[in-house]
Amino acid sequence: MLYVVEIKNKKGFPDKHGEHVKHEARELGVKGIESVSYRPVYSFEGGLADTDIEQIARKILSDPVTEEYLINPEKQKGLIEIEVWLKSGVTDTVAASVAKAVNDIGIQGTPVIKTGQKYFFKGKINQAQAEQIAVKLLYNPMIQKHGVR
Repeated sequence: MLYVVEIKNKKGFPDKHGEHVKHEARELGVKGIESVSYRPVYSFEGGLADTDIEQIARKILSDPVTEEYLINPEKQKGLIEIEVWLKSGVTDTVAASVAKAVNDIGIQGTPVIKTGQKYFFKGKINQAQAEQIAVKLLYNPMIQKHGVR
């Protein structure tokens, strides 16, 4: 089974990375953005049960004081999402660290782990502007791929 885990800041904790992207997008000339939220995202394929992924999200991926996790979240209505993932064959050192931590807490199985980023744009922004932001600011086409939804 495929699990996707997103990590987001709890209410009251600033999203500095999202604010930076919002500022940079405005510098590109995209003025209608109200807010940008950033979330690290992790995918796990094969070898895990629901209870395993819950434990991984709680114990390894999120800080219980400042963050919360979402497992297989639905697309948020009214927002443009940009996802950035490493291309196949590119070394994912964060995924390797997560895999080691999964083994360290005693979870058996060998899931394929990938890491990425998600950006959520609220405001007056269209697909073409989101694509421009992705290409100019959010990913390196040599090692990453992206998608705009």
